[in-house]
Amino acid sequence: MDITPFLPMITGAIGGAASAGVFKGPIQTLEDLWYSNFGYKAADKAAILKAKQEINIEKLRESTLANVEKIKPENIQEPKLSIIGPAIEASRFYIEEEELRNMFAKLIASSMDKEKNSIIHPSFVEVVKQLSSEDAIFLKEFQKYGRLPYGKITAVEEKKNTIEPKSNLDTAKNSGIFKSLEIPSLEDLEKEFATKSQPFVDFFYYSNDRREFGKNDFSISSLSRLGLITVKEGVRLTDSSAYTEIEKEFSLMKKQLEKEAPGKHIPEDFHLHLEKGVIDLSPFGSSFLGVCI
Repeated sequence: MDITPFLPMITGAIGGAASAGVFKGPIQTLEDLWYSNFGYKAADKAAILKAKQEINIEKLRESTLANVEKIKPENIQEPKLSIIGPAIEASRFYIEEEELRNMFAKLIASSMDKEKNSIIHPSFVEVVKQLSSEDAIFLKEFQKYGRLPYGKITAVEEKKNTIEPKSNLDTAKNSGIFKSLEIPSLEDLEKEFATKSQPFVDFFYYSNDRREFGKNDFSISSLSRLGLITVKEGVRLTDSSAYTEIEKEFSLMKKQLEKEAPGKHIPEDFHLHLEKGVIDLSPFGSSFLGVCI
């Protein structure tokens, strides 16, 4: 597969800066690592067995160069080998998925941008490798809204009061005439008011662009595990309208469950309860978003 050298492809877009040699060194490093991983001459064609793979590699290259073109000429630097090497090596296993392919392209390009030095990190390669396309798409919600509302849905037992004050004849104090109330013990009270509950949906998020809350629940768990986001219970966004879509979908969910046979999805004598919270990007996640999304 004869791959056109990289430098001429960006010369037209940046003109004089490229001709003056600003990009020459960094682009040459990118080319060398690229060809060592994806092949260049006929002898290396065996590394790419399918035409589909060739197309995806070309898309990755085009996306990488498109992001490189956005870098100001004065901010171009030699790419960090600790990032560009592992990123190019890993990307070959993820280039079939557009979202992940684009994330690798932006990561590779960011390693050549001085402005990204303060936020880029070698561990971002491993983070991208552990993301699904759904996770990558979910992260874009933070670009649109900043902070995200979410709900935690719990199945809670319908509690009924069963303790009744007992009356005894206190002959010592009341000379057998007056009755005194026996106060329930602390242990009895704890048993009485301890509410049984079980999780139903841990991370309930719903928006116009993300309508499958099951996938959202999974992505939030994944992104939290990777340290990209923080899930905050007991905290609410000041704009209550941010929860409107979540509340509507929660109401529909309850109505749907009421049509089902009792005990099918939640135990009998249980009801669903919605607790509202907030999802924020962590500092690590904010840097990752700035580099890869």
